[in-house]
Amino acid sequence: MGFITVAAGFIQENAYIFFDAENGKAAIIDPGGDADKIAELLKNKNLTVSHILLTHGHYDHTGAVEELRRECLAPVLAHEAEEKLLLDPRQSYASAPLQLDKFLKDGDIIEVGGSKLRCIHTPGHTAGSCCFYAEDEGLLFSGDTLFLGSVGRHDLHTGNGDVLFASIKEKLYTLPGNIRVLPGHMSETTIEHEKTHNAFVR
Repeated sequence: MGFITVAAGFIQENAYIFFDAENGKAAIIDPGGDADKIAELLKNKNLTVSHILLTHGHYDHTGAVEELRRECLAPVLAHEAEEKLLLDPRQSYASAPLQLDKFLKDGDIIEVGGSKLRCIHTPGHTAGSCCFYAEDEGLLFSGDTLFLGSVGRHDLHTGNGDVLFASIKEKLYTLPGNIRVLPGHMSETTIEHEKTHNAFVR
Protein backbone atom coordinates (compact mmCIF):
# COMPACT_ATOMS: atom_id res chain seq x y z
CA MET A 1 0.00 0.00 0.00
CA GLY A 2 0.98 3.58 -0.52
CA PHE A 3 -0.42 7.06 -0.44
CA ILE A 4 -0.12 10.29 -2.39
CA THR A 5 -0.64 13.71 -0.84
CA VAL A 6 -2.37 16.26 -3.05
CA ALA A 7 -2.40 19.97 -2.18
CA ALA A 8 -6.01 20.60 -3.15
CA GLY A 9 -8.12 23.71 -3.61
CA PHE A 10 -7.25 27.34 -3.14
CA ILE A 11 -6.21 26.86 0.48
CA GLN A 12 -4.07 23.82 -0.43
CA GLU A 13 -5.77 21.37 1.90
CA ASN A 14 -4.15 17.93 2.12
CA ALA A 15 -6.16 15.45 0.09
CA TYR A 16 -4.89 11.87 -0.01
CA ILE A 17 -4.99 8.95 -2.39
CA PHE A 18 -4.54 5.72 -0.40
CA PHE A 19 -3.88 2.88 -2.82
CA ASP A 20 -2.94 -0.75 -3.29
CA ALA A 21 -0.41 -0.91 -6.11
CA GLU A 22 -0.84 -4.66 -6.53
CA ASN A 23 -4.50 -4.59 -7.53
CA GLY A 24 -4.92 -0.92 -8.43
CA LYS A 25 -7.63 -0.10 -5.88
CA ALA A 26 -7.67 3.30 -4.20
CA ALA A 27 -9.60 5.49 -1.81
CA ILE A 28 -9.63 9.27 -2.08
CA ILE A 29 -9.66 10.98 1.31
CA ASP A 30 -10.91 14.58 1.65
CA PRO A 31 -10.78 15.83 -1.96
CA GLY A 32 -11.05 19.54 -1.24
CA GLY A 33 -10.54 20.72 -4.81
CA ASP A 34 -8.53 20.23 -8.00
CA ALA A 35 -10.54 17.25 -9.21
CA ASP A 36 -8.64 17.27 -12.52
CA LYS A 37 -5.29 16.99 -10.73
CA ILE A 38 -6.53 14.09 -8.61
CA ALA A 39 -8.08 12.34 -11.61
CA GLU A 40 -4.81 12.68 -13.55
CA LEU A 41 -2.82 11.11 -10.71
CA LEU A 42 -5.27 8.23 -10.59
CA LYS A 43 -4.97 7.73 -14.34
CA ASN A 44 -1.18 7.88 -14.31
CA LYS A 45 -1.00 5.18 -11.65
CA ASN A 46 -3.80 3.14 -13.26
CA LEU A 47 -5.89 3.24 -10.08
CA THR A 48 -9.58 2.49 -9.70
CA VAL A 49 -11.35 4.33 -6.89
CA SER A 50 -13.43 2.17 -4.58
CA HIS A 51 -14.40 4.88 -2.08
CA ILE A 52 -14.36 8.62 -1.50
CA LEU A 53 -13.93 9.14 2.23
CA LEU A 54 -14.55 12.32 4.21
CA THR A 55 -13.10 13.03 7.62
CA HIS A 56 -15.68 15.82 7.97
CA GLY A 57 -17.91 18.02 5.88
CA HIS A 58 -16.27 21.45 5.61
CA TYR A 59 -16.06 22.84 2.09
CA ASP A 60 -12.27 22.80 1.96
CA HIS A 61 -12.36 19.00 2.32
CA THR A 62 -15.28 18.34 -0.03
CA GLY A 63 -14.92 20.76 -2.94
CA ALA A 64 -14.07 18.11 -5.54
CA VAL A 65 -16.41 15.38 -4.29
CA GLU A 66 -19.21 15.70 -6.82
CA GLU A 67 -16.91 15.87 -9.82
CA LEU A 68 -14.89 12.89 -8.64
CA ARG A 69 -18.02 10.91 -7.76
CA ARG A 70 -19.21 11.36 -11.35
CA GLU A 71 -15.77 10.63 -12.79
CA CYS A 72 -14.96 7.59 -10.65
CA LEU A 73 -18.46 6.24 -10.00
CA ALA A 74 -17.39 5.71 -6.39
CA PRO A 75 -19.55 6.04 -3.27
CA VAL A 76 -19.01 8.91 -0.83
CA LEU A 77 -18.76 7.94 2.85
CA ALA A 78 -18.58 9.92 6.08
CA HIS A 79 -19.57 9.39 9.69
CA GLU A 80 -23.31 9.37 10.26
CA ALA A 81 -23.12 12.30 12.70
CA GLU A 82 -21.91 14.54 9.87
CA GLU A 83 -25.03 14.22 7.72
CA LYS A 84 -26.78 17.37 8.98
CA LEU A 85 -23.71 19.53 8.45
CA LEU A 86 -23.16 18.16 4.95
CA LEU A 87 -26.74 18.90 4.01
CA ASP A 88 -26.62 22.48 5.31
CA PRO A 89 -24.29 24.86 3.41
CA ARG A 90 -24.65 27.37 6.24
CA GLN A 91 -22.78 24.91 8.43
CA SER A 92 -20.39 23.38 5.88
CA TYR A 93 -19.66 26.69 4.07
CA ALA A 94 -20.06 24.79 0.81
CA SER A 95 -21.91 26.10 -2.22
CA ALA A 96 -24.50 23.30 -2.13
CA PRO A 97 -25.66 20.41 0.06
CA LEU A 98 -23.74 17.16 -0.23
CA GLN A 99 -25.50 13.81 -0.14
CA LEU A 100 -23.67 10.78 1.17
CA ASP A 101 -23.93 7.33 -0.38
CA LYS A 102 -23.20 5.51 2.86
CA PHE A 103 -22.91 6.40 6.53
CA LEU A 104 -20.10 5.17 8.75
CA LYS A 105 -20.10 4.31 12.42
CA ASP A 106 -17.20 4.25 14.84
CA GLY A 107 -15.16 1.10 14.21
CA ASP A 108 -16.42 0.44 10.69
CA ILE A 109 -13.86 -1.09 8.34
CA ILE A 110 -13.41 0.11 4.76
CA GLU A 111 -11.53 -2.32 2.54
CA VAL A 112 -9.26 -0.77 -0.06
CA GLY A 113 -7.71 -3.51 -2.13
CA GLY A 114 -5.75 -5.67 0.27
CA SER A 115 -5.73 -3.11 3.05
CA LYS A 116 -8.20 -1.83 5.61
CA LEU A 117 -9.07 1.59 6.97
CA ARG A 118 -10.88 1.81 10.30
CA CYS A 119 -13.20 4.71 10.99
CA ILE A 120 -12.44 6.32 14.34
CA HIS A 121 -15.14 8.79 15.37
CA THR A 122 -13.33 11.83 16.80
CA PRO A 123 -15.96 14.53 17.37
CA GLY A 124 -14.95 18.01 18.39
CA HIS A 125 -13.91 19.84 15.24
CA THR A 126 -17.39 18.92 14.06
CA ALA A 127 -19.90 16.47 15.50
CA GLY A 128 -19.15 13.89 12.83
CA SER A 129 -15.41 14.33 12.47
CA CYS A 130 -13.55 11.06 12.11
CA CYS A 131 -10.09 9.73 11.34
CA PHE A 132 -9.18 6.82 9.10
CA TYR A 133 -6.65 4.41 10.58
CA ALA A 134 -4.60 2.02 8.44
CA GLU A 135 -3.21 -0.12 11.25
CA ASP A 136 -1.08 -2.45 9.13
CA GLU A 137 0.54 0.48 7.33
CA GLY A 138 0.96 2.60 10.45
CA LEU A 139 -0.98 5.55 9.06
CA LEU A 140 -3.67 7.80 10.52
CA PHE A 141 -5.52 10.22 8.26
CA SER A 142 -6.55 12.74 10.91
CA GLY A 143 -8.49 15.36 8.96
CA ASP A 144 -8.82 18.52 11.07
CA THR A 145 -8.76 16.73 14.42
CA LEU A 146 -5.00 16.62 15.09
CA PHE A 147 -2.20 18.63 13.49
CA LEU A 148 1.54 18.99 13.94
CA GLY A 149 1.72 20.89 17.23
CA SER A 150 -1.91 21.89 17.09
CA VAL A 151 -5.54 20.78 16.96
CA GLY A 152 -8.55 21.60 14.84
CA ARG A 153 -10.78 24.60 15.42
CA HIS A 154 -13.74 23.97 17.66
CA ASP A 155 -15.58 27.29 17.35
CA LEU A 156 -17.46 26.46 14.14
CA HIS A 157 -20.85 24.78 13.69
CA THR A 158 -21.18 21.58 15.81
CA GLY A 159 -17.67 22.04 17.22
CA ASN A 160 -16.85 21.55 20.90
CA GLY A 161 -13.42 22.03 22.47
CA ASP A 162 -13.86 19.73 25.44
CA VAL A 163 -15.13 16.97 23.16
CA LEU A 164 -12.23 17.50 20.74
CA PHE A 165 -9.61 17.24 23.48
CA ALA A 166 -11.26 14.10 24.82
CA SER A 167 -11.32 12.54 21.34
CA ILE A 168 -7.60 13.11 20.94
CA LYS A 169 -6.64 11.86 24.39
CA GLU A 170 -8.95 8.85 24.50
CA LYS A 171 -8.95 7.71 20.86
CA LEU A 172 -5.77 8.95 19.18
CA TYR A 173 -3.18 9.13 21.94
CA THR A 174 -3.93 5.49 22.76
CA LEU A 175 -2.59 4.44 19.33
CA PRO A 176 1.05 3.30 19.00
CA GLY A 177 3.49 6.18 19.20
CA ASN A 178 5.12 5.48 15.85
CA ILE A 179 1.90 5.93 13.88
CA ARG A 180 2.33 8.56 11.16
CA VAL A 181 -0.36 11.22 11.43
CA LEU A 182 -1.41 12.63 8.05
CA PRO A 183 -3.49 15.75 8.72
CA GLY A 184 -5.79 17.84 6.58
CA HIS A 185 -3.42 20.80 6.77
CA MET A 186 0.27 21.32 7.44
CA SER A 187 2.95 18.64 7.68
CA GLU A 188 2.74 15.09 8.95
CA THR A 189 3.66 14.15 12.50
CA THR A 190 3.49 11.10 14.77
CA ILE A 191 1.35 10.17 17.73
CA GLU A 192 4.38 10.14 20.03
CA HIS A 193 5.50 13.58 18.91
CA GLU A 194 2.08 15.05 19.66
CA LYS A 195 1.78 13.32 23.02
CA THR A 196 5.12 14.82 23.97
CA HIS A 197 5.07 18.24 22.32
CA ASN A 198 1.50 19.30 21.52
CA ALA A 199 0.77 22.20 23.88
CA PHE A 200 -2.99 21.96 23.34
CA VAL A 201 -3.50 18.33 24.37
CA ARG A 202 -1.10 16.35 26.56
